[in-house]
Amino acid sequence: MKTRDTLHGRNSQSGFTLLEVLVALAILLIGLTSILVLFPQSLSQAGTANRKSQSADAASAVLGEVSQLGADYLYYDQVDEELLHEEDSGATFRYHTTTQRYQHGSADSKLQRVTYSVSYPNGTQQSFVTYVVKP
Repeated sequence: MKTRDTLHGRNSQSGFTLLEVLVALAILLIGLTSILVLFPQSLSQAGTANRKSQSADAASAVLGEVSQLGADYLYYDQVDEELLHEEDSGATFRYHTTTQRYQHGSADSKLQRVTYSVSYPNGTQQSFVTYVVKP
């Protein structure tokens, strides 16, 4: 006696063929490979973001201290050199601070531009700027 499946040319056994399993595994492998490629990139970007955050915090501290001292201290070179020209701030970044004097019209004007430049190990640089004036 034949069953209904065998009447229509089908075997009563069900399942996947070897070709279907291989195609599914190939698709899965391609998907996993493309996802695994993203992990090192995301780790690198997380490290870069961490270094930039640390350098922004350090810049904020140095520029805040310079602003608090005031333009007269900068104008007459009374700011501690270690604060302005520290070349190595650990292994994650290096910084250098420069000041520039502006004379606008009168000799009494003491506008100072303070630039905090950061160099990262991968060769990129970032600068933070503030202006200090005589009140």
